[in-house]
Amino acid sequence: PFDYELRITYTLSEKALKVRYDVKNLSADTMYFSIGAHEGYYCPEGIEEYDVVLPEPETLDSSVLEGSVLGYDKVRVLENSDTLPLKYDYFKVDALVFEKIKARSAVLRNRNTGRAVRVSFPGFDYFLLWTMPGAPYICMEPWCGISDRIDTDKNFKTKEGILTLPAGENLVREHTIEILG
Repeated sequence: PFDYELRITYTLSEKALKVRYDVKNLSADTMYFSIGAHEGYYCPEGIEEYDVVLPEPETLDSSVLEGSVLGYDKVRVLENSDTLPLKYDYFKVDALVFEKIKARSAVLRNRNTGRAVRVSFPGFDYFLLWTMPGAPYICMEPWCGISDRIDTDKNFKTKEGILTLPAGENLVREHTIEILG
């Protein structure tokens, strides 16, 4: 329902890829929207050989998905630690959805080889992990918004995590993917 311009710029440097989202509201009214990433990272040995490592210890509760919408139940997946060992069991329902994550970066690291990639996501309030059970990849997804709640009123103007952009304004969000080592 809005006129807008979206430019996505990829900038590759030696061992890093910067992804820049530039959203411009071309409408005469405030625009409501959300934006996020869905990059997948190849884990040839399977994800259970990998950890997600945060910059400092956190306690993380994943919001439980009920179909494609969020319920209010939470499942604790990390308690006062900086390292989340990945398990396919986490993804039987769908994704790990972290609404209250302090970190603004996460490292995917093979615990046997040390091979690692860091995703830095300042300006993104939500972070998701997703894979298909048994698949040789994991998606590390910084998002600016979140799925609807189970009791949604279906009004995107009041949707949790929705971004607003006044007429004629623009918003920029960037995340960086860096190969470590």
